[in-house]
Amino acid sequence: MEKVGKAIVKLRIPILILSVLLLIPAGIGYVKTKVNYDILYYLPGDIDTMKGQDILMDEFNKGAYATVVVKGMDAKGIEKIEDKIENVEHVTDIISYNSMVGAEVPTEIIPSKYRSYFENQESGCTMFMIFFDDTTSSDGTMAAIQELRNIADGQCFISGMSAVVTDTKNITQQETIAYVVIAAVLTSIVLALFMDSFLVPVFFMLSIGMAIVYNLGSNVIMGEVSFLTKALAAVLQLGVTWTIPFSYGTAIRNRKASIRMTIIRQWQWLSEIPLLP
Repeated sequence: MEKVGKAIVKLRIPILILSVLLLIPAGIGYVKTKVNYDILYYLPGDIDTMKGQDILMDEFNKGAYATVVVKGMDAKGIEKIEDKIENVEHVTDIISYNSMVGAEVPTEIIPSKYRSYFENQESGCTMFMIFFDDTTSSDGTMAAIQELRNIADGQCFISGMSAVVTDTKNITQQETIAYVVIAAVLTSIVLALFMDSFLVPVFFMLSIGMAIVYNLGSNVIMGEVSFLTKALAAVLQLGVTWTIPFSYGTAIRNRKASIRMTIIRQWQWLSEIPLLP
C-alpha cells in the first residue's frame, strides 16, 4: 500500500488532469442515461401481475388505466372534457356514462342503485375510466397523465397506479435536489468547524461531486437506471461520513508532515486495517 501511495503522489498531476477529463464523458453519459420509473419492470416475468399486463397489451391493446373524478360539473361539461381527453396521445378508450348512453340521456332516469356506480349525488362527483395503450409506468403513459392534468386544469382529479407513479417521479425530481443541497450544506459546516482550513469543505465537496457524476454517468453502459438509484446516489455518496473523521484524523497525525507524506501514510494506515472474515 505504501507503493500505491508513492505512485499516487508521483502521478498526482496526471491523475488530476485525467479525473477532470473523465468528467466530460461521465457528464454526457449522465444526460444520455434513461431513468426508468416502471416499477413493474423489475418484477419477475412469470408472476400473475406481469402475465396480466402482457395479456392486456397483446390481446386488448390496453396496458394501463386511470380513474377520473369530476366534481360539480353537468353532463355537457363532462362531455367536453372527455372529447379533449380522447385526443391525448396514448389514450385508447374512455368508459363513462356519456360514452355508453350519451349526454342527452339524463342520469336521473337511472335507478339509484346503478347510478351510484358512477355518480355520487351527495358530493356531486362523477367518475369515469381512461385506458392507455402503454404500460402502467411507461414514459408515454406518464406523459399522458401529465397532459390530462393540464387539460383538466383543476376541474377533475386523476387517480390510479399510473397517476401515483407520475406523482412519485415529480416529487423525486423536486425533493432530491433539496435533500442533496441540505446534506452538502451541513457537511460543509461540519468540515469548516473542525478542519484547519476553510478550503477543506470546498475540495471535499468537489471530490464528492465528481464521484456522483462518475457514478451516474457510468450507468449509460446499462442503458438505463432506476429512479430509486438516481434519487439515492447523491445522498448515499454524501453519506460516506466515515471519510470526515478519517481525513481529520489523518490531518492531525500528520500536521507537520508534507502533503506527499500524508498521502503515503494514509495508504499505509489503510493497509493495516484488518479485513473482516
